[in-house]
Amino acid sequence: MGILSRHFTPHTETFATIPLFEYLDRDQFEVILYTLQVTQEPLEQYCLSRVDKWIHLPPQLIDQVQTIRSFLDSHSYGAKIGKLLQKLVKESQKK
Repeated sequence: MGILSRHFTPHTETFATIPLFEYLDRDQFEVILYTLQVTQEPLEQYCLSRVDKWIHLPPQLIDQVQTIRSFLDSHSYGAKIGKLLQKLVKESQKK
């Protein structure tokens, strides 16, 4: 399962997203977090500790789409997706 969020810092969307992956059985699910920003915040580090892969997406949209497509069968998006992510979400859902 892949989860896309602009960042994993102490904000509403992060706290709403964590329960999606925090206690998943990692023997049954591979969990990948995708982010546009890396901050080294303690909450971000906690999120990193609860997943199999952590991917900092490249700056170009086409590269972001290709990166996401190369890893995922299932998508989930943070609760609050801004305009910055709307185009990425739309493009990454096309197969």
